[in-house]
Amino acid sequence: MMKPTDLPAKCELFFLTFELQSLECSTLCYFHEFVAECPEAEDALLKVNVGQIHSISLTLHPATHEKMVQECRNVHDTDYMKKRLLAKDG
Repeated sequence: MMKPTDLPAKCELFFLTFELQSLECSTLCYFHEFVAECPEAEDALLKVNVGQIHSISLTLHPATHEKMVQECRNVHDTDYMKKRLLAKDG
């Protein structure tokens, strides 16, 4: 049974997970919307997005990365996000 003291931590994790999924979704949506309007900019936009993700991931200590929830690891994972950006179904 959940204790009342467990609720804030569980709520915090829920909202963090939601925010991270929203961040991933908005990144993908903006990318695909921009590419739809300006297809010739896809390569440049992909490089910018992947470059930003890579730069941020370099600042993380490996131990910190391992402790992150999966949704957080996803938005810091260059390969994962590049695959998602290149996926035609968003």
